[in-house]
Amino acid sequence: MVRLILEEGGKRRAFKLHAGRLTIGSGQDCTLTLTASDVAEVHAELEVAPEGILLVPRPGVVPPTVLGRPVTRPTKLSRNAEFRIGAAVFRLAADEPDGPAASAVRSAAGDRLAARTARRSAQRAGVERARAPHQVKRGLPVWAILLIFVALVPIAYVVARGWAGQMSDASYNPHERLRVATVEFEGRAIKRAEDELKNVDLTLAPELKPQVDELRRKIAAAKAEAEVDAWNIHGTKVFDTQIEGFVKKRLLGDNVPRERARVFIKRCEDFKKKWPQHPKIEWINRYQARYASIAKMEEPPTFTDVAYEVETLTWAKPRYYDQAFALLDDFERNASPQDYDACVALRDEMVREREEYFIDRMQQAKWHWERGQKNKDSTELGRSVEVLVQIIIWIGDADMAAKAAKELVHLESIDEWLRGYQKDLPEKFELLIRQPEVRDLALSLKLL
Repeated sequence: MVRLILEEGGKRRAFKLHAGRLTIGSGQDCTLTLTASDVAEVHAELEVAPEGILLVPRPGVVPPTVLGRPVTRPTKLSRNAEFRIGAAVFRLAADEPDGPAASAVRSAAGDRLAARTARRSAQRAGVERARAPHQVKRGLPVWAILLIFVALVPIAYVVARGWAGQMSDASYNPHERLRVATVEFEGRAIKRAEDELKNVDLTLAPELKPQVDELRRKIAAAKAEAEVDAWNIHGTKVFDTQIEGFVKKRLLGDNVPRERARVFIKRCEDFKKKWPQHPKIEWINRYQARYASIAKMEEPPTFTDVAYEVETLTWAKPRYYDQAFALLDDFERNASPQDYDACVALRDEMVREREEYFIDRMQQAKWHWERGQKNKDSTELGRSVEVLVQIIIWIGDADMAAKAAKELVHLESIDEWLRGYQKDLPEKFELLIRQPEVRDLALSLKLL
């Protein structure tokens, strides 16, 4: 059995880990709720299995650190590992043994303690019996005790003030505070380093200002780097599925169809706008150049180009019906009669598909929510919220979006979920509040 020891805010808690998954974050529905301001609603997960313990960071959060190094992917923890999330420190430790052997050890220890206590009691009893009776002596008069007390009060006051002054000087030594802040920064505890730096009083040590300014600059740079790393975690998922995955599945061989190359080029351009500092940008530029001559983006799209792009936007979940219908609208404006008829037929087919998709997703949202409430599973509740969010943002139909929004704003504890989207998924939050019902809720919560 393994224990998880948590130290946060000067308090220490310990938990036994059992097989399964537990969530860590600032949200009330997390298995372990943290209080630090730099912790996301669901910041990370621990997957406990017989073969080991896995730390899984959530996308879009400031990465947890293991041995001082930020981790952005699922990481297996060693038996006595230590990791940090915000200002919270976690340690794994072997639990005390259980079973007959451990009980026997504890029983034997208890017997030895009882024996020692009995011997000491017997010894004390013997000493008491051996003592000769003594006479009760009368103490100092009351007036003498009061006189001594009055004389000692001024002395105690002076001593206490001097001791308090020494303690104050030690506690607020700006050199010591700067040293502690530097140590925290070097250990990648950025938030704690920032908090410690606030305690450096430059009026007591103005010569420290250059060092304080330099450390502040380093902290700001580290925070910016952490934000980029956190954003790039989401970019890596998009790259794996929509960029590299598309190449492996759709662009194989020497005769790549033009419509596929066009979709790939568009995805590359969108990716570079959202993740300009992603480590895969060089890879994307290289492959984009490879297919540029096939895509011929300078030429207007054909109906085949548009039909294939519509297919890619609606063949998985979530489906981006808003973009798909916008593509058809643009193409129809200058389409030939033959292409126009083909567009109308494709639009009618998409309308039927969207209706079926909407009904299915609304039922899934309800199923996830009921399952989450029944099992007190925040992951299922989150899936329900996410399904409704996807419908509102990308369904491309005002009535359907309004129905999904009405369901969303009436969910229990939706206030906290909405705050979580604003904090951890600001891009989705901005799209979400375009819906009047959601915007009204955000205004009432003073999120806008």
